[in-house]
Amino acid sequence: MTALEVKKSDAIAAVDGNTEDLIRHGFVYDEKTFSLSVEAQGNWQGIWQAFQMNIMAKIAQNQKALYDAAVLVPGYDALEDPDVDDLVAASAALAWPIEISTKDDQAYSLAFENVNGFIISGLSWVNACIASGRPLKVAIAAAADIGAVNAVVDTRDVATIQAILNPP
Repeated sequence: MTALEVKKSDAIAAVDGNTEDLIRHGFVYDEKTFSLSVEAQGNWQGIWQAFQMNIMAKIAQNQKALYDAAVLVPGYDALEDPDVDDLVAASAALAWPIEISTKDDQAYSLAFENVNGFIISGLSWVNACIASGRPLKVAIAAAADIGAVNAVVDTRDVATIQAILNPP
């Protein structure tokens, strides 16, 4: 590798490191900060899946009522459909709201109707962190010499990402 290639590689790694730090800062929802650690992201994915399962159960219950009323498929007995019953039973086991923790370990009650906004807030934060670093990496990759690489400065911080998500 040439000195320029090494410098570019190091500079891109520094941008990626800052992006990771900004993501790890967490996201704000309902004026509370929530973690985006790898473990937390797994938890939020589980909440999203539970949310989707609950919606599917509601749809299944509605379809079951229509089937039972012989509106959709005459002769179909939804009461004998184990998939519908299992889905409804699993959904019933999930009690909403659920209690989750903020980044500073405070209890937060997440209501079913707020799950979508909660997840979108987290995804928006991650996407803003990644997208804001992309032009820096493009500029570094395009740099013709080490001076041009040095001229690309990553000044992003939490306030920068918040301004991207909440423009004036």
